[in-house]
Amino acid sequence: MVRSRVAGVRQTVLGLALAWLAFAVSPGVEAASLYSASVPVANRSAAERARALPLALQQVLVKVSGDARLADRRDVRELEGRASEILVQSDFREEVSITGNAGGSTLTMVAEFDPASVDTLLRQLGRPVWKAERPRLLVWLVIESGSARQVASANQSAALGALLRQAEQRGFEVLLPTWDYTDQGRAPIESLWLGDLSSVRAASARYGTEAAVLARIRRTADGWNSRYTLIDLRRPQGKGDEWLAIHANASAALADAVDGSANRLAGRYAISPEERLDASYAVQVSSVRSGSDYGRVLSYLEELHIVRAVEPTGADGDRLLLRLDLSVTPSKFAALLEEDGVLAAGRLPSPSGAFDRTGSNADFTGDSVVGNVDGAASADVDAIPLIAETLPVMELDLRQ
Repeated sequence: MVRSRVAGVRQTVLGLALAWLAFAVSPGVEAASLYSASVPVANRSAAERARALPLALQQVLVKVSGDARLADRRDVRELEGRASEILVQSDFREEVSITGNAGGSTLTMVAEFDPASVDTLLRQLGRPVWKAERPRLLVWLVIESGSARQVASANQSAALGALLRQAEQRGFEVLLPTWDYTDQGRAPIESLWLGDLSSVRAASARYGTEAAVLARIRRTADGWNSRYTLIDLRRPQGKGDEWLAIHANASAALADAVDGSANRLAGRYAISPEERLDASYAVQVSSVRSGSDYGRVLSYLEELHIVRAVEPTGADGDRLLLRLDLSVTPSKFAALLEEDGVLAAGRLPSPSGAFDRTGSNADFTGDSVVGNVDGAASADVDAIPLIAETLPVMELDLRQ
């Protein structure tokens, strides 16, 4: 009986903690159109509409590019004067919100802009147009109040509006876990609070999202002490990216979970115009000494969003030979490899496409190469014909 009362008190305290977050929860939010934005307004007057339009365009430019720094650039503020020229349509929307027993409403102006014109503006600014490869974000939100902790779930009558609004502004779909017995078995709450990323990965697998953020938030006398860890689930070997913050209110703490994640994911997935290049390469991957190594190289490359195609073309000792089709420059590819820590970039083709060393394509010419990847004798391995065309050569090394 005493244990039951204690549990009830803890649930009440946690319920209050969640109520401090102050908005209604949704089980999952579809990302709004990348080319539309909503801005709070005081009324429906023409003056308010004229004030809000440039802010809406600024929001769209940030959303489509993935670059939050655009909001502070002077040349962007100058372009915002063209908002009315590329506007497709606008309307006013009134939203009713309920906090505790109190109710209220917020008036916003929703503006939609011409996609081609927005893309053109971003190219003029030299910023990426990020439409594809935008990961869905699973949010593991752990809240501590006093000695009790709770995970916010998709079906909870709690408050996550600030998080969902920020997701809309950054063009992300946000999901929350159901936090059922399956989740709790794979990622116990104490494991989440301690930042056990293996537990987060295990529990996230069932949701099919491409990224997850673990947000651990504690209310203190100084504000909301927050620790965030972003996990790119498309990078099995990748490490979490962590940042810390103290926020004055819960809304800012929730928004930071999405905003910080969006900034970091954009750095990886948003490709700027100068980084984009569709080209094919003959790749030599050294230190491939077993079938396991072979599978590790191929599975890693096949999962990379910048790889359009990968095809084994032969093997020579401990070198795996591939044809690799990329959608980015070799230098951008090498930067991503360094970040992931699976492959190390050695020699890369020069920007002009010429070889880095004379005759470096010699290893990729001829009829075939006999491999010995699994440690079997060469006579037991079928020769794989090499690609006949001459391609720029790239040398990589498998990290052990």
